[in-house]
Amino acid sequence: MAKSGNLRNRPSMILFASGKGVAPRMRSALEAAGFRVETGTQKAFMRKKPAARRTRAAGAPDQSTPPGAEMERAAPYPLLHDLHSRPKTISTMLKTCAGLSPAVQFAGLALYDPPRSECIRYQCFGPHARLLPERMPWDRFPVLRAAYEKQRAVYVTDTSCLLEQSRPDRMPRGGCLAIPLLEKDPVGVLILSHERGEVLSAPGYSMMFSMARAMETVLENAILVNRLRMSESRYRSILLAAPFLIGLLDSRGTVLEVNPKAVRELRRQGISVRQVIGLNLLEFPGTPEEFRGLISEGLQTGEGVSREKISVPLPRGVEVFRLHAFPLRGRGLPDKELLVIGEMITHYQQILDDAERTERLAAIGRVAASLAHEVNNPLQALRSHLELIRSYPLSEDEREQSFRILEREVERLDETTRRVLGFARPAPDILQPVSITGLLEQALALSKNSLRNQRVEIVTAFPEDLPPVLAAAGQLIQVFLNIILNALHAMKGKGRLEIRVRSLEDRAEVTFVNDGPPIPSEYLARIFDPFFTTRPEGTGLGLSISHAILQRHHGTIHAGNLPHRKGVEFIITLPFAAATS
Repeated sequence: MAKSGNLRNRPSMILFASGKGVAPRMRSALEAAGFRVETGTQKAFMRKKPAARRTRAAGAPDQSTPPGAEMERAAPYPLLHDLHSRPKTISTMLKTCAGLSPAVQFAGLALYDPPRSECIRYQCFGPHARLLPERMPWDRFPVLRAAYEKQRAVYVTDTSCLLEQSRPDRMPRGGCLAIPLLEKDPVGVLILSHERGEVLSAPGYSMMFSMARAMETVLENAILVNRLRMSESRYRSILLAAPFLIGLLDSRGTVLEVNPKAVRELRRQGISVRQVIGLNLLEFPGTPEEFRGLISEGLQTGEGVSREKISVPLPRGVEVFRLHAFPLRGRGLPDKELLVIGEMITHYQQILDDAERTERLAAIGRVAASLAHEVNNPLQALRSHLELIRSYPLSEDEREQSFRILEREVERLDETTRRVLGFARPAPDILQPVSITGLLEQALALSKNSLRNQRVEIVTAFPEDLPPVLAAAGQLIQVFLNIILNALHAMKGKGRLEIRVRSLEDRAEVTFVNDGPPIPSEYLARIFDPFFTTRPEGTGLGLSISHAILQRHHGTIHAGNLPHRKGVEFIITLPFAAATS
C-alpha cells in the first residue's frame, strides 16, 4: 500500500516513442528519475485530433473545465509584461537546464495563448535556441498542444513534431520534453530538446522537473502581481472617473482617503484636504447627526445604508446630499472599512421642493370650489344667530344657546382653514411615527365635498391597531390627495372609490381602486414620468412627485388595470416605524 501511495505522488509523464527499442530505454531512465510513465505511439500522437479537441484548441473551454475557469487564467501579454521584472531569474533557470548535458540543443519557456491556439516564446538558451520561433502555432508544434490539453508532461523521442513545415531542415532531429507549468490550468510550458539517441541522466530529468516547479512559483507570483495591478488600476480608475464624492473610512469613522471629485468640492468650499484626512467623523462636533447615524449604522450592521436627503453645513452654505455607505469586506483588510458615496443634490432638491409646493397648491385649487360649500354653511349660521341676538329680545337661556352655536360654527371654520393651510404650507421633512389611516382620513376630509358633488361612493376598510409608519404627514397627505383627485377625474362625476389598508409583515399596504376606464397599456409604464399627462390642464407632476415622496419614505407605488376592464388600482406600500428605526 505504501508503494502504491508513493506511485500516486510521483509526477506523471506521457512518452511517445518513434522507434523500437527507444521506448524501453527512455522509460527506464524516466522511471529511474522517479516518474510514472505512460507510453503512446508516435502515430497516435500525430493523429488528427477530434472535433471536440479542435474546438478546445481554438480557445473554447473544454466540457470538463469548471465554469469561469477560462476567465481566471492569465492572458499571455499582461503576463509577458509582468515577467519583465524577473528575466534574470528565469534565464538562470533555463541556462541551468540547457547545461544539463552537451546533448541539449535548447531549453526555453513559452507562454500559452489558447484563443489563438499557439504559444509565445519568452526566453530560450542553448546552441540551437535561435531555431525556436517567436510564435509556435499548435498545428505545427503539436507537443505543446498535447501538454496543454492533457495537463501532463509530454516526452517525444523525435523533434520532427516541432518542425515548422516551411523549414524542415533547420532544426536537428532529437528528443523533446514539454512540461506544462501550473498543470491544472497551464499558462506556460518548459521545453527541452536534445540530440537524437542521447538520453539525459536520471538526475538530469529530476533537475528539469525541479526547475519546472520553481518556474511555476515565478509564474504564480507574476499572475498574482498582474491581477493585483489590474485590480488596483481598475478600481483606481473607477474612483478617479466617478462623478460622485467618495470617501473611505476606517472602523472608527476616521477618513482615510477621498477621491478627486471630493477633493475639488472641498477646495471649492475652502477646506484643505489635510483637514479632512484623519478626521474622525463620528467624534467631530460639526458632523450632522443624520450623517453620523449613517456611518454608525453602516459600521455596526455590516450592510449597505442610504439616506436620500442630508443637509450638511459647509463654509459656503448648506448643501444637500444623497448619501450611501457600503462596508468593505475582504480577507486582506486588517479591519472593517466603510465606503461613503455622496451625490450633491442641492439644486435638484430646490427644484423638487418648488415642484412639490406648486403641485400642492394646484391640488388645493382643485378642491377650493368644493370647500366653498363647507365654509358657506357656518357663515350662514353665524349671520343668522348674530341677527337673532341683535334684533330680537331673547331670554338668558336663548342667548346662551345662540352663543354656543356661534362658538361651534367658528370652530368649524377654524378647523377647515387650518386643514387647508396646514396642507398648503411647505411640508417639513422630519419623519415621525404617524397613523396612516389618520392621514387617509385627512385627505378624504380635504376632498369630501368634491366627492359628494360628483356623487362618488367612498368605501373604506381601515383596520384597527395598525402600527404607525415613519413619515412626514403633509407629504403623505399630498400623495393620497393626488390619487383621490385623479380617481375623481377618471370616473367623470360618479362611481365608486375603494380605499383598503392592510398589514404585510413589516409594511403597510394601501390600495386605491376606482371603477373608471383602464389606463392604456402604452401609458402604464410612463405615468410616473415627470410632465407626462393626458389631460390638457394637467401639469404631469402629480404622480411623479408622489413617486419621489414615497421613495424618500422607503415606500413603493404601483399602478395597474383590473381584469375585464373593471377599473384601475394604485397600490402603495410603506414600512412601519419599527421596521425603519
